[in-house]
Amino acid sequence: MKDYTAYMLAEILKGTFKAYGSAYGHGVSGVNLGAKTGTGTYGAEIYQQYNLPDSAAKDVWINGFSPQYTMSVWMGFNKVKQYGTNSFVGHSQQEYPQYLFQDVMSDISSKDGEDFKKPKDVNGSDGDNLSVAGHPDNNTTNRSVHGDSDTSSSSSSNGSSSSSNSSSGNTNGSSQSSSGNALTRLFNLNAIFDDKAS
Repeated sequence: MKDYTAYMLAEILKGTFKAYGSAYGHGVSGVNLGAKTGTGTYGAEIYQQYNLPDSAAKDVWINGFSPQYTMSVWMGFNKVKQYGTNSFVGHSQQEYPQYLFQDVMSDISSKDGEDFKKPKDVNGSDGDNLSVAGHPDNNTTNRSVHGDSDTSSSSSSNGSSSSSNSSSGNTNGSSQSSSGNALTRLFNLNAIFDDKAS
């Protein structure tokens, strides 16, 4: 992968911690983070067969990084247990991987605001207006500050232009609504994952 591609992707993935992102509130002050989150589901027939709630997830995960560290957290199930008992991640537990990511990154990171090094081939001073030097850039992406709307357009005909949208500032949202750290919360919920069916 070209260095400018990696940089621009990192700038895009910083948006995961912004107000419109799926890990909003799980950033670490003073640490530039990027991430991709995900939620896996069972097929519709499994939800019907076991009467699982619509919000039930098969698994949830976050793959994230800073200029110094990379971390992945996964939580979930690979199959439905008999009667569907203890076979899904409930809505209230679906942010636990993000809490763990946040806690570990907070503990190991220097919080000095270090950012990803911008390659010389990248033009633009903010994440919303980046392009590759020497390549025509007719791609634009506009995102409202509050995440209310997204519009994208592209008129590039050669497929070699690039753009990204995100902020290169250090404004990762940070909050934690439950007491204790993520590891404590996960271990206190051990009964949810107990193999014993009642």
